[in-house]
Amino acid sequence: MHRKLRLIGFGVVALAMLLHFYTAAFKAEGGLGSFSVSLMLWAWLPYLVCSFMLFVTKNSIVPLGGAVAAFGMDVALYLSVFVWPQSSTAPIALLFMQLWNLLLFMPVGMLVGWGILKFRKHKQHAF
Repeated sequence: MHRKLRLIGFGVVALAMLLHFYTAAFKAEGGLGSFSVSLMLWAWLPYLVCSFMLFVTKNSIVPLGGAVAAFGMDVALYLSVFVWPQSSTAPIALLFMQLWNLLLFMPVGMLVGWGILKFRKHKQHAF
């Protein structure tokens, strides 16, 4: 089970990084320029943290939770900016979402993963 969770975690990280590459290469005006590449690398930071944790931790559910939470928010942002934009200022969120991912959504996802891990351990000890 641990190996499967680790592979799923790396899959989520890969999908997220591909989403940001696609956004920088094909959705940004002018394609891959210094600004779009910088924004892409900034967007990759939470996923690099999760990848590192997937390598060094025994239980992959904590970094998986962080990656899933950040990726979910990135997909929601992509949809709200490029598919169903509600305002002309929606793309400004692309600049700030990475900070929110790094400081809020990824840690909350990791906290949920940690809670699941503790719940599973507590449930195993109860039997």
